[in-house]
Amino acid sequence: MGAGSSLHVGQHIGDLKSPGNQRFFADTIGHLRGLFEVTPRYVAHDLHPDFHSTRYARSCTDMEPVAVQHHHAHMASCMADNGLDRPVLGVIFDGTGYGTDGTIWGGEFLVGDYRGFERAGHLARFRLPGGDKAVREPARVAIALLTQYLGQEAKSLPLPLLEHRDPFEVDVLMKMTERGVNAPLTSSMGRLFDGYSALLGVCEEVGYEGQAAIELEQLIAWDHTPATPWPLRLDEEDGRLVVDHGPWLESLLTGLTERRGGGGLSRAFHESVVHAVVEVCLRLSRRHGVPDVVLSGGVFLNQHLLTRVEQDLTAAGLRVHTHRRIPPNDGGISVGQAMVAAARAVAQDATN
Repeated sequence: MGAGSSLHVGQHIGDLKSPGNQRFFADTIGHLRGLFEVTPRYVAHDLHPDFHSTRYARSCTDMEPVAVQHHHAHMASCMADNGLDRPVLGVIFDGTGYGTDGTIWGGEFLVGDYRGFERAGHLARFRLPGGDKAVREPARVAIALLTQYLGQEAKSLPLPLLEHRDPFEVDVLMKMTERGVNAPLTSSMGRLFDGYSALLGVCEEVGYEGQAAIELEQLIAWDHTPATPWPLRLDEEDGRLVVDHGPWLESLLTGLTERRGGGGLSRAFHESVVHAVVEVCLRLSRRHGVPDVVLSGGVFLNQHLLTRVEQDLTAAGLRVHTHRRIPPNDGGISVGQAMVAAARAVAQDATN
């Protein structure tokens, strides 16, 4: 909740799908308004039309709702954490966020400031067979990736992921992916980490949020020594840079065939993501004349990825900004939403 030059961040509430948390959410807002004696003019909310927070915001008749795209809010939260009020490059990696095109974003390269942004690049899209079920079962993501790049030939791969599953289930998931039936498109880096974790046999089904990616990072044993990345292929799509992860999948399958260790393959995957981030940021920095890069989103809770990206971007001559006081995951997104809403309100007042 913001007023003047002050911004007050409430405690973590949790998943708003729970009726109890929905009540707690409303009570917390009422408590903060009374505690700080604030009567807000605007209420910021996520762009997703079906979120409880969106419905709540639109029900507030005493405030004007302001929709803020999820990854723009992440970028703005890191900007606020670092006292930035100028255009930046935002590398925003997380699991899920509703995009302006109606697809699921999550591997984004944005250029902009508090008032607005351009989607200048993103991870190549892939499908999530079963939608939310794919979030809980990284094996589904792995099968979708194999299907996308290898088609029906993927069935013959000697992978435990495939050998230990019901062939009928594998066939159904492959057909869902090929036909796009109940298999939404995503550019999510978080889901890509999940898929690679399952491909390596690390985690095929999660018991808590982020488990697959966490266990994939643990294979590196917190050793931040650089390694040789897999090949990088960048495409252009409607003026945006798109990171094609097909060559990474080919390299991973080669490594598995040659029985390379999981630690080495996890390190190579991490290093490939680092290499992609640096190359895309350098190109976008030259294209847009922006030297500042902010890193945000839940994927950057991965300390190996964060450390290596910061090292290589800095070595490349860019100014890197990371979270210090505000969480990089959705725990800090309200700050970004408030900053974006405030910036738009100021701009609107200036034109009136």
